[in-house]
Amino acid sequence: MSAAPMRSRVGTNAGNGEQRPPGPLKRYVAIWDYDGTYHDEMSINRGDILLVAETFEDGWMRGLRLSDLEIGFFPGNHVKEDESPIFRLPKLTDVNWGEISIGFSNSSFRSRAALEIYTSEEVYLKYIKILDEKIVKPLVQKDNGIIKPDECPPVFSTTKSLIGLSESLVVDFKSRMEGWDENQTKIGDVFMSMGQHFKLFVNYAVQHKLGDQILNKIRTQEKFRTWLEKTVVTECEGIALDALLIRPIERVVKYRQLLESLVKYTPEDHPDCVPVKDALEMMLLIAEQCNENVRKAENELKLLSISRRFPEDYVGIVKYVKPPPDIMKKKFRTGTISRKDKKLVAEQMAAQERASTNTMTCRSFFESEHKRLFVKEGILQKTKSDFTDPSERYFILCSDVLLIAEKLGKSWKKLKLKERVCLVHTWVTDAFVFETRVPEKGFVLGTPQKTYCLLASSEEEKQSWFSELHRCVLAQKQLFKKLLTHLNIPDEVYYSYETKAKVDYLGGMQDELSFKTGDDIQVLGIKSEETGKWKPGLYSQQESFDPSSEWHFGATKNSIGWFPMQCVTGDKQPLEFAVSPTELTETKMITVLSLKQRMIELTRRQIPPQLENRRTAKVILGQGNSKILIIPPACSIEQVIRMYFRVIPGDAQLAWSLIEESQDGSVSRLLDVNENPGLVLDLWGKCREKMYFHLRRTVINTTTDSET
Repeated sequence: MSAAPMRSRVGTNAGNGEQRPPGPLKRYVAIWDYDGTYHDEMSINRGDILLVAETFEDGWMRGLRLSDLEIGFFPGNHVKEDESPIFRLPKLTDVNWGEISIGFSNSSFRSRAALEIYTSEEVYLKYIKILDEKIVKPLVQKDNGIIKPDECPPVFSTTKSLIGLSESLVVDFKSRMEGWDENQTKIGDVFMSMGQHFKLFVNYAVQHKLGDQILNKIRTQEKFRTWLEKTVVTECEGIALDALLIRPIERVVKYRQLLESLVKYTPEDHPDCVPVKDALEMMLLIAEQCNENVRKAENELKLLSISRRFPEDYVGIVKYVKPPPDIMKKKFRTGTISRKDKKLVAEQMAAQERASTNTMTCRSFFESEHKRLFVKEGILQKTKSDFTDPSERYFILCSDVLLIAEKLGKSWKKLKLKERVCLVHTWVTDAFVFETRVPEKGFVLGTPQKTYCLLASSEEEKQSWFSELHRCVLAQKQLFKKLLTHLNIPDEVYYSYETKAKVDYLGGMQDELSFKTGDDIQVLGIKSEETGKWKPGLYSQQESFDPSSEWHFGATKNSIGWFPMQCVTGDKQPLEFAVSPTELTETKMITVLSLKQRMIELTRRQIPPQLENRRTAKVILGQGNSKILIIPPACSIEQVIRMYFRVIPGDAQLAWSLIEESQDGSVSRLLDVNENPGLVLDLWGKCREKMYFHLRRTVINTTTDSET
């Protein structure tokens, strides 16, 4: 290594030591290390890229190091000119190159930031081209002798587009730097003009994550591994494939950092102030979209890996892609279709059938409103009801589904599905439940199939499982409540079938029914006038969002509400096929009216008014007498009484009232004098033949009532 020359600080064209204005900036690369001796000298390391602004007769140079934008003197015999393209910064004469020790002013910091945007883009473009030319091109060619064409990661297909974007940015940045004016030149508009193209990074982020799986697989191939090791050393400057592939994702982060720096040093009155702020906001959005899409890709990969752990079961947590029709036809024809394939085909056909109808089902509502996310997995101890006799089960919790499995073989790598349950059908508690005391490490999980008493390995693990389950179940219950708000107010003549609960169920919201195993439940349904067949549900006609395929509406002694149908059917056939007409009873009117009133509150809708000729009501007058009244619209109970009955105004000794009653005796309600009887009739609906008014005359200041 040559010694550093003595410094005389005389520029080659300066004359008598006078500093010359900077001309074209030449790029040099350090070939030797140098440790600066004086305060205005810059230490350099071999490989540093330097932009030289001045060359002196004594062999010294003054310039800027690209890695950290430091400026200082360094010996010329320690560097050599780089072959990369050069560019000019004519207006950088505002920078006083003679005052190195003082540093840059605020305006010069803006120049630094703009310069780094350009130079870092050049470096980034260089490595993306290496990735494309040295790695991607050889691998995507047919008969490359390294890997099969279908083994190429999808991320390889985007490198050309990224190169095109970067080349356009380099051209635009270079033109701005060649005509740089500290007070006028803009950079932000370059980013904004290419705004739509930056979305390439969002797609790349997803494909990069998915490509990891493919790369890990082909890395196991000896031929590919040997070729890659050789290519990295001889063609890629020793940079590993993973480091090259991560460059575009790192570039998004770098854009944000560079624009933040540019915003910091751009005055409010500068023409570039608004564009560069808009560019920063756009890049923050791109970065967030990249992160979100990567999270989605990671989630999809996790769900796929979980599905593969169940070789004998269809767990239904990833979307099933229908196989080519000819393959399925062959399987059906030869009889080689498996039980798993039958389930897959059945699911696909059901999905297509749902998509072909205009009516949205309960399940399609949940699919459209909620995207499945992996939450937690691990081993819990399943015990008896008194939390004894534990046995291990593997639980996989997603945001809407819980898988309960046991090991298939000797390890937990492969699993056998025991139960798959939608979280909207479950309940969870760690308190006293139906006279069962729960230990500190335990909690109770209820499904439509059975009730699980579970123990965790520690209190912390129990709390983690319980809180995540409770959060996911509550979110699904809120979705179910939202679904109910889309329903119309039901108006049918209902028949009930009495059955017994097969499991415990603890309703988690106001509109759910709670019961214990063995409790009597009245399931509401509709009987066809034509066939006499009964089916559970609240609607005779097809209704969008109708949950009756999975949920029943019923009543116990003390309450009414929805509950999962499997709580009363178990694994047997649905109730509509198991119930005979002789087992049915007319649903009590108190249950019907309570149902309608609750649906009005929930949906915030009003029942459509009855036709004028149907606004009639039977009134019991007493002593076996009755009368049919036509109820005028927009009137009160007091007005109806005065209209149809001989009420003497000012008779202070008599009080007249109407009582709403049902033929089955379950309803008896005194109506307020200001209440609208028309709304009462609307609530009766198709059941108005089972309802009537009872006129009561009360003598004031006596303890006896006389009816007339």
